[in-house]
Amino acid sequence: MRDTIKRKISGFAYGMALMAVIIFIAIILIEPFIGRRYYSISKEQLVKMENRIIKIKRLVDDAKYELGRTYIADEQYSNGVRTLESFVEQYPNSAHYTQALSDLGLAYMNLGQKDKALMYYDMVVKAAPKSSASKGALRGIREIYVDSGDADSYFEYAEKVGVEVDVNVATRDSLSYAAAQKLYLDNKTKEATTSFNAYLKNYPNGHYQNDALFFLGDCYIRDGREAEAIETLSKLVDQGRTQYLERVLESLSSMCYKSERWELAAKSYRQLYDESSDAAIRKSAASGYVASTLKVANDDATVAMADDVEKFELITDIARRKARYAKSQVMLRRGDEQAAMAIFKTLSKEVKSVEGAEARFRIIEAEYKAKNYDKAEKMVYEFSDTNTPQNYWLAKAFILLGDIYFDKGDSFQARATYQSIVDGYSPKDDGIVDEAKVRIQRLPK
Repeated sequence: MRDTIKRKISGFAYGMALMAVIIFIAIILIEPFIGRRYYSISKEQLVKMENRIIKIKRLVDDAKYELGRTYIADEQYSNGVRTLESFVEQYPNSAHYTQALSDLGLAYMNLGQKDKALMYYDMVVKAAPKSSASKGALRGIREIYVDSGDADSYFEYAEKVGVEVDVNVATRDSLSYAAAQKLYLDNKTKEATTSFNAYLKNYPNGHYQNDALFFLGDCYIRDGREAEAIETLSKLVDQGRTQYLERVLESLSSMCYKSERWELAAKSYRQLYDESSDAAIRKSAASGYVASTLKVANDDATVAMADDVEKFELITDIARRKARYAKSQVMLRRGDEQAAMAIFKTLSKEVKSVEGAEARFRIIEAEYKAKNYDKAEKMVYEFSDTNTPQNYWLAKAFILLGDIYFDKGDSFQARATYQSIVDGYSPKDDGIVDEAKVRIQRLPK
């Protein structure tokens, strides 16, 4: 009869219909005894009446439980909770008692009241620890703890009640990571930070170590804790090639540069250049590599970097030029003018940049020092004809032209050249005008 009603009537109507049917059956069962006096009923009839009443109670028990389940199935969780809480209080010995407790746990989960859900799931486990309902309750308990980022408390609970004590390390590893990740996905970065750190401490060789380091680093970045982020992401880079490596190197190199950790920035940019397949990213990484190395201000590192980037296919002209220029300065400091001049010749092919203009001047200066005055003079005029925007180095070249005239014995032309700089050059405070004035003062009166 119950199946017939269930097929025809659903939801709340089913529960109420079942109650009506039970009342109807109850009347049929006790109708033979209605109107009889107690003393006229035999013992045999009393036993029959008692058995029939027991059947009625069982039916009422079933009906109330089914009504509560129906509410939950229809997502009327508040009504389901009221009905089932009344049921477990009235029928603690019912065959449906344990399942009703489990249903209450589920209902409270859906209502967002996890403390009460945990309470009812705990009652299921204690009431029937070896049952299928207990296994379902444990899944609910585990979900509650994992959602709160506290998988370790679930393990403690399971051991305390004497179930799942044989949970292996791999399972614990997985659940602990899942708990931390859940907090991260919920944007609870502070709680996730604590949970990820606990995971990394408890499972130093865990299956999810790389994932935990990546998300922990991101939590630190989001919370503005760049020092911790750099330390964490550096550990992840040390793990070798992972699915996160390129993204990590992008973040790590940028953070290191901003925080003036030049050596680590240079290392990270260099590794990013090799790791990425994106042309734009590789060019940017090459520029970062050059800039960071120059900030280190170490001659050996500068030369090594400059030689390294000569092999790069993807690098901006600016970065390559700065690397070459930096190496030329090291060569000059080391007294290797021949090596420096070789670089200057390459750089001087363009004179729009500061480095190119200085390189052109250095070549002219070398010819002057070699007393190749005519060649040097010609080169000054050629430099002027390039319309370089680098007036400082062009002015230096014209001062050198005045020196050429002076050394040739043409003081008049030398004075005119120096004076043109004093009169026409600006700014007046970068040393060029003062240098020209000094030259004028040394000329014969």
